[in-house]
This record gives sequence, C-alpha cells and structure tokens, in this order.
Amino acid sequence: MNILITSKDYDRGSGRCFYRFPSTTVISGKEVALLNAKFNNSFFNVSSALGNNTIAFRFPIYTGIDTVVSTSPTDEASGLFVLVLPDGFYSFEAMNLAIQDFFIRKGLYLLDIASGKNVYFATLRTNSIQYKIQLDTYPLPTQSQATIEAWTYPYATSPRIVNPNSSTAQTFFYTTQFVIGTIGGLLGIGSGFVPTNATAPTALPRYPLSTTLPASTPYGDLVVASTLGAQAPEVQLVTAVIVKTNLVSSSTSYPVDMLALVSVDSLFGAGVHWSASFPMFVPTASGNLAGIELSFCDQNLNPVKFYDPDVSFTLYIRDKQ
Repeated sequence: MNILITSKDYDRGSGRCFYRFPSTTVISGKEVALLNAKFNNSFFNVSSALGNNTIAFRFPIYTGIDTVVSTSPTDEASGLFVLVLPDGFYSFEAMNLAIQDFFIRKGLYLLDIASGKNVYFATLRTNSIQYKIQLDTYPLPTQSQATIEAWTYPYATSPRIVNPNSSTAQTFFYTTQFVIGTIGGLLGIGSGFVPTNATAPTALPRYPLSTTLPASTPYGDLVVASTLGAQAPEVQLVTAVIVKTNLVSSSTSYPVDMLALVSVDSLFGAGVHWSASFPMFVPTASGNLAGIELSFCDQNLNPVKFYDPDVSFTLYIRDKQ
C-alpha cells in the first residue's frame, strides 16, 4: 500500500505531518519504508528557537575627555548594544550587513564627509584562506583624529563614541568589542568578549592593550585588531533530515521511531529530491492507528521545521516479509 503525504497534511505550528486514515487501521505484522521525499531546504540557521539569534557590541560612551560612562557597560546608556537577529538563514556576508544596519539604526558609526561613506568600527568577515570567521575591531578616534579624517557624527543624537580630546596630551584608545554568545557555535568562535582585555577581561579593551599613545597619533597608524575563530564555521546547520513516524517502534534503531535519513545536499532555498535506491523496510508497531504522524529532526537529533510547507513523502506499507 502506497501512501502519499503532502503539504495539506503538514502543520506549520508543530512542524509535523498528520495523515488520517478513513477509519482505524490495524498495522500489526506490517513493515514500512520511505520511498520518496521532496521538500525545500528552508531550515533557518539563526532563530529564537535555536537560541543563537543575538550578538552584542560594547562601545565607549564618552562624557568628557578620556572619560566614559563605564568601562564595563551593561546597557545602551553605558555602551552595551544588543542586536537581535530576525529568524532566518544568514550567510556570513548577510550577517555582516545586518550588523552594519544595526550600527546605522543606533548611530554607532561616523560619517566620512569627503566621500559620504560610513565608517564602522567592527566587522564580521570570512577568511577564505584559513576557512574561518574573522572579527575585526577598530579603536575609536579622538576628536583631533576625527577632525583630521573629516569624520563626524551622523546624527546630533548619536552616542558619543569619539573621545572629545583634541589636544596632544597623552591618552589611550578604547576598541570596540564583540560579545559572543551561543551564536559562536555558528561562527566557530567561542563565547565571550572579542577582543579580550588580558588585564581586565570584563572591561572594554584598550588599544594597545597595555600602553598609551599621544592623542596626536594619526588614526591610520592604529591597526585593526583581528580575531580568528577557533574552528571552521557551520553556516548550514541541517545537512540531513531524520524522518520519524508513529508507525515504527524498533528496538534495533535510534531513534526508535526512525523511518529514514534524508540527506540535504542543496543550498538554502533549493529543492531536495530524495528517492530510496534500495528501500529500507522497518517493522511497524503493533496495534490500531487512526492515522500516520511524521516528525522531523536534523542529523544531531534537534527538532526541525520546514519553513516552506511544500513537502511530500511517499510511504510503502506491506505485509512483513
């Protein structure tokens, strides 16, 4: 008996398929196999459900020359800004654009008057040579440096991230900082502050970390602080879908209700068309069922949902051979 389960049987809320039999059906002494599966790769890699949808930044907020509200900011008033990413699938380039958009909305950048371009002080980019994510952070300028560079605040209400120091007196430079949480698993970067101030890990890092420089130092002489991830990033979190069903309860497989594993070898947004070259039949559980329920998890047994509900699965049920 072939059974076709389609998008009309898919419930987006629960992420499951429910196929109802016309009447209660006896499934004892049967076995079942998944013959075909079709769906689109619409699995998000960033979401509130995954708990990896936030990334934060710390900036110095100046109240006077060489004086900031806090060297360990905990809110926007003191210099901590939290970006909550909308659920979705993010390439690392798209994530960096989301970061820049966040800086624009919060006024956390300077405007280059001559070119009309924005000047950002934190960047996420891919290091294709080492196959890692690289976080680049930059020191915040003094007013003297900003004037020489022809940089200005974009808005009158922008946070005061420029040191008002316009003299040649000795000073130091704070550097912007990433605060990495669970999104670090996606980036291949451990959680914590990037860069880390070795002498005070919870405080804003200085540039250089252990010395001071004259305020008259040209901004171009201050170099970027680059931090590489510890391991390869994982942009596509779902590489296989395990199809599970209430038809199955096997003592020789795990999960016990696993029907088949479908590899996801297409890019995000593309179709997955899978056919069993040799159907793997699994003994059904014993008893009466009102219908078939399919549920899904990834290769790491994390529950997944199809954002695009255009799905179809063909099951074949036969007498146990």
